[in-house]
Amino acid sequence: MKSKEMQEVLDAMGISYFGNTRTESLLAKKCISCNEDVTAFRSELSAKEYTISGLCQVCQDGVFGGDE
Repeated sequence: MKSKEMQEVLDAMGISYFGNTRTESLLAKKCISCNEDVTAFRSELSAKEYTISGLCQVCQDGVFGGDE
């Protein structure tokens, strides 16, 4: 679990870059970037990344490169 201060920083970044907070996205099970429902991940590592960044699998693939 992240500290309150870290959550505030990540939420402020989310608002700045995407127009919504990471916390709200995680609670709603939505992607912070594309705002689509988050349903499945290719791996446990991708699922963990979602808890860090709030990015769905498709958006993670766009940022980090997909499994091609």
